[in-house]
Amino acid sequence: MTKARSRFGAMLAAISVLAVAFAVTPGHATGSSWLAGAAAEKVTPPAFNAAKDLVEFPEALCPRAVFNGKRIFDIQEPYTDTDNDGTFDYTQDLYCDANANGRWDGMYSSGGVDHILEWVHDDIWARAVAISDGTNTVVIESITSQGLLIEDDLRIRNQVKADRGVAQVYVSSSHNESSPDPIGIYGAPDDGTGAAGVHSGVNDYYINFLVQQAVKAADEAVDAMVAAKMRITEFSPADVRARLSNTFLTTDAIKNGVPAFGTPEATDTKGRVLQLVRASDDANIETIFNWAAHNQQIGHASDSVVAPGGLRVNRAVSDDWPGYFASAVESQIGGHAMFMVGDNGSIEDPQLVPPGSPVCPGGRADGCFELAAQTGPALANDVVAALGSSEEIAHHSLTPRIDQFYVPLQNQLFMVAFANGLFAHRTAATILPCLDNNHVPQVCFLTEVGLVDFGPQLQMLVNPGEAYPALMEGHPFGIEQMSCPGRAEPPVPAWHSTAEHKLQMGLGDDLIGYEVPGPGWFADVAVENDPTCPMGAQFQDDPTADYDQNDQYHKLESESVGPDGGNLVAQHLSALADLSAATPNDIRSGRFLTGAGSFTRKGADGPVGMWVLPNGTSTFAPGVGMLIAIAGVNAFGSTPVTAHGVFMDFDGRAQSSADINTRGMLFTNPDNSVTRYYMDPYAVLTGSSPGAAS
Repeated sequence: MTKARSRFGAMLAAISVLAVAFAVTPGHATGSSWLAGAAAEKVTPPAFNAAKDLVEFPEALCPRAVFNGKRIFDIQEPYTDTDNDGTFDYTQDLYCDANANGRWDGMYSSGGVDHILEWVHDDIWARAVAISDGTNTVVIESITSQGLLIEDDLRIRNQVKADRGVAQVYVSSSHNESSPDPIGIYGAPDDGTGAAGVHSGVNDYYINFLVQQAVKAADEAVDAMVAAKMRITEFSPADVRARLSNTFLTTDAIKNGVPAFGTPEATDTKGRVLQLVRASDDANIETIFNWAAHNQQIGHASDSVVAPGGLRVNRAVSDDWPGYFASAVESQIGGHAMFMVGDNGSIEDPQLVPPGSPVCPGGRADGCFELAAQTGPALANDVVAALGSSEEIAHHSLTPRIDQFYVPLQNQLFMVAFANGLFAHRTAATILPCLDNNHVPQVCFLTEVGLVDFGPQLQMLVNPGEAYPALMEGHPFGIEQMSCPGRAEPPVPAWHSTAEHKLQMGLGDDLIGYEVPGPGWFADVAVENDPTCPMGAQFQDDPTADYDQNDQYHKLESESVGPDGGNLVAQHLSALADLSAATPNDIRSGRFLTGAGSFTRKGADGPVGMWVLPNGTSTFAPGVGMLIAIAGVNAFGSTPVTAHGVFMDFDGRAQSSADINTRGMLFTNPDNSVTRYYMDPYAVLTGSSPGAAS
């Protein structure tokens, strides 16, 4: 969900912990190697079959003499095509409500309101990999969907656990927007705003089919497990970049009041690759490409864009570029491949480098299958090349964790949608009344975070939505730059994880929309009326696009559950990471230091060291805290450095020099252990610079 589409987005909400459920299955690994297996099953809507249709919707219930409308796909309820235009229309057609849910169960695309899917360009999938340490087995699944709600993810998890006795199942949606609507806001008819339909777009029959196929893929992956090796690597794609949505906190979104000139500040450009290979011959079992990006090129094409034969591109079922990516990897190295979305909040679709080159027919730069067909293989080539420098993950006991909690619905646009039944699969079992931080009654939803600990080399962090990188990885902004500084700054999950490598699973086990750090969350009063937040610099005609008190541009909060949602996700995920940390990372307030001795919060300013303060201290003074510098810098002014080290990124990985991803420094101790200091720039600190570097 993005700038180009619904102001609703996904779903849910956030606030105090009313219920916590830790699911931990610890154990000691048996055997000497990992076990792994992979499988994939299609979740493409099945083609219409007249014989099956009569079984699914009996003639006695839905007489075809009355309900005679054309249907492209199976598991769509029959309807009367009053005007013989070959498609269903709520304003004039009747439908057979076979399951008595009060709506037509059709195939609405998640790419736009009232877009009924008309054809299949390529298949969509449930891709699964099972990994075991010999005692505990987890299943990681990536499903081509805009975002499954926790109710449906739990159906998959519970059935796989019952079928195969695995310790845990984690289900991520790829956030694809050329697949059937799993949320509900893309139904029909248009509510007049272009943001949602009057009726929910969820097809109960299709969701049941998707769940069955996802369970089948997971079961097959467990059954296919063999002795395996696990490898990890990271890289920056050479020929493809993900576009940034110019919104605070991802960018410094100010330039003469125009948001199109934001400077990147807190993003995640890492391509993370986890590969499982057979221990006997190194044959590929599964290659997971974990990257922060959307896949909505196909679903967001305009109605005027057609494929050969006159078929509308935005009404096609398609796996978009991740489908081309997986096929290209599999053709090169065999086995299975999947895209697993990362912390993609405010990070848009990939674009080829250099950007803007006409790729699509008619000289367009995007919105066509040709672009997806180039983007996916280009990423596949980068991934396969990166495997040559991968690091093997030593066999270790595997510990899966989840933390379930309730969060409140504060977005007033979502409240209307919920009241109108658009979020059709939110059930009474996962809803309860609660109070927000201002003691105002709210509706609260169950959601969860997760973490899989594969040992000191690798952890996978699971968040239930589209997390801004600023939330998961930290950012360089201070409290005086915040939109609503009265809200608490949340902990940074990546800083609490002590593993050498981290996977970021986005849209994991739920979909609650965009997750933004609370102090940086700002929206028009029509979206969320928070009297504690300063009035914005300018309100726009569109209540989903505003400038805050500091003239920073915001536009995605309207697709978020509210200002507390991101904070709660970060708090609970950081707590899970702390449970796995034998020795926690050191997180301290401080500033980077440039060669001239000036303070800065940003690695992009070219620092040569940093000064961090003891916890509870807010003043720089001689002898207080630690001065850490790169090799060759022995003092700042007359103050000698405490230690020499190198800069590190948000994941704690060493860097050759500082950049926008830098979040601290690390150094190696005499016993060869590594100490990491994350520099938290948020607080207002007083005191003077120690002087220039020497």
